[in-house]
This record gives sequence, structure tokens and C-alpha cells, in this order.
Amino acid sequence: MTQHIGNVADQAERADTAPAVEMRGIEKGFSGTPVLRGVDITLAPGEVHALAGGNGAGKSTLMKILQGVYRKDAGVIRVGGREQDFSSTADAEAAGVGMVFQEFSLVPTLSVARNIFLNHEPTRFGMIDDRTMVRRAGQILQGMGVDLDPRAEVQTLPTGYWQLTEIAKALALDATVLIMDEPTASLTKTESEALFALIERLKSQGVAIVYVSHRMEEVYRICDRITVLRDGGVVLCEPVADLSPEQIVAAIVGREVDALEWVERPSREGKADEPLLEVRNLTAANGVNDVSFRLHAGEILGLAG
Repeated sequence: MTQHIGNVADQAERADTAPAVEMRGIEKGFSGTPVLRGVDITLAPGEVHALAGGNGAGKSTLMKILQGVYRKDAGVIRVGGREQDFSSTADAEAAGVGMVFQEFSLVPTLSVARNIFLNHEPTRFGMIDDRTMVRRAGQILQGMGVDLDPRAEVQTLPTGYWQLTEIAKALALDATVLIMDEPTASLTKTESEALFALIERLKSQGVAIVYVSHRMEEVYRICDRITVLRDGGVVLCEPVADLSPEQIVAAIVGREVDALEWVERPSREGKADEPLLEVRNLTAANGVNDVSFRLHAGEILGLAG
């Protein structure tokens, strides 16, 4: 297997100006209830395309169709200019579509290399060829600009390296399209920065990325265009640079709204002063030390750390 970086460049050159992904008129329903209604979305090679929408908008269903988990009821899918009708995730992988899951699909007790090539390990004389597997994994990680020993056991690594290993798994299958579903959800700020740097590197290599996220600052930082779904249809598809946060939020929720409403603390006006739950100076042997908080009726209390 040649190094992935070269493969992507060769495939992009062969595809010429064809979109990396083209989905036209995609429709899907379950038990007679329509979920997607004639959805169009197009990705160019080397583009990071944000996909946004509220709960039930159809984002997951659309991506599962592109991933081969669901079959479309109607419409056309083209990958690299070739029409596709995926009936399984294996079909999508063979066409160059990779998925980076929000919830990790790794085996913690296996090495990075073993996880990268899980279920498609290189063999020699009918046996798994560990030496070749480690070498190929090292090539992929090097091409990603990641300094990681492919022989390291995944469970010994920080969470950020789990995410990078997930991406390497997709690239090992020569993916030219990556679907990233809330990839920073479980990452620290430092780990997120490393992921953003990798995304820029993949863009320069011609990889097209669907970036599913509701985090506005990430959309503006790394995405070129955004498609917003609402009630199973496309309500917005524009370059991110041409839109204000208020316009994006309005498209998502279906009304004009101050984007800061999503992060401002709700008003306590009208709520009872007497707390339903009060904790004072809580200390425990597991590291909790002098913690106090109150929870009032009608209030959602966030805990972070």
C-alpha cells in the first residue's frame, strides 16, 4: 500500500474538477414519515463543509446515507464524479468515504496500528504481518503530521490521540471524504487545536470533510461553507464568510434570534428563591474538596471540569 497522502493527490487529479461528493434530491422516510425531503449538498475536494441543524433536522440520517448505514429512498449520490448506491458501510468505504465517530470505535487494549487496520490487517503466509502493519501505520501517522508510536496501546494514550487514531483508520482505507461528527466533543482545548491543525493539513491534501457541529466558533474557524437543515430540508447553503452568526442561528431555529442567547445565562426572574437542592462544603476521599452549589426550581445547573 502506498502512502495515503500520495493516493489522495492522485485521486484528486484523476477526478479533475468533479465534486468530491454530490448528493442530489435525497429523500428518506421511516414508517411512512418523511425525514429528508429532496436534500442537495455538494463538497469540493479540499473543502471543509459544515453541516448544522437542530435535533431532528435530518443531519444524522443524511450522513448515515452517505456512510452506507441507510439506503436512500430517492435521489442521486456521486463520489468523485461516479454515481453510487451504497447498501453497506463497506460500499461507502470502498468508494472513499470514511467516518470519524463522536463515540470512539477503538479497542483500548490493542495497539494504535492494530486499531488502524482492524478487520483488514496485512497478512503474510496466512498470518497477520505485524511488521508491515506497524510500518504502514507509521506512514499514515507521519503523513498526518502526528508524532505517535503505532505500537503504543490505545488505552495508555490521552483522548486526543484516540481521535487521531480514528482519523488514521479512515485514511488507511484511502478515504477522500471524511465525515466528522462533533469531533471536539470529548477533546480538551489543546487536543482540539491539534485536530484543527490536522484538518488544515488534510485540506491541503485534497481530502473533503463534512464537519457536523453546533459550535459556532469552530464553524467560523475551519469551515469553508455551511449547509443548514431544518425539518428535513436545506434552508441555507452559503460560504461561512458571507454569513453572520445570527443568520446561521436563525436558519437553524427558524426565527431571528440573538446568537448570544445560546451562551447567555438564563434569567432567574420569576423563579423561587428557595433552592430545591443545596450542597455546602462537600468533601470526599475521591478528590472532592469543599464544594458548594444550589439548584432552584426550573433551573438547569451545569457542572464542568
